Amino acid sequence: RGHTGWVTGVTWDPKDRFLATQALDGSVILWNIEDGKSVKRITKPFEAKQFGRVSSEKDLIFQVTYTRLSWSSDGKYLAACRGYYGESKTFVSPMFERGSWKPVVEYLGHNRPTTVVKFCPKMLKDLQTGKPVYALAIGGMDKKVTIWTSTRNKAIISLDRAFKKTVLDLA
Repeated sequence: RGHTGWVTGVTWDPKDRFLATQALDGSVILWNIEDGKSVKRITKPFEAKQFGRVSSEKDLIFQVTYTRLSWSSDGKYLAACRGYYGESKTFVSPMFERGSWKPVVEYLGHNRPTTVVKFCPKMLKDLQTGKPVYALAIGGMDKKVTIWTSTRNKAIISLDRAFKKTVLDLA
């Protein structure tokens, strides 16, 4: 009932109820930390293959990417990376709402697989409405980092030429 592929990312829920894991089997699983049972398996948009077949264990090291999932500081949202729609060849990083586990936003803007998402630990507020605004950074194999907010469907900052290699982690 767990993952059938290498687990590449793990993150604790800030409300201490769930552990979220992501694996190369094309899924994110939410685990109840009290009883260790799987609560939800999310496969879309992770099930599409982003790379060709691996012919040997030696080739696998070049195709495996670490994935860093992230919870918003209030635990309302979980963001993940390595989303992909094969037909349109679109790389996405979805943000799921706690409870329904449905994507509320899918951030587009990278031309290679995304490897890490990180919510800003500080909650922001919309100056006009006073409602919370979530900010997050997304890094990827395209050697860039993009900064997004929950109120816009376009990156507010894109660091396209800042890195020479894949972005694997954000702190």
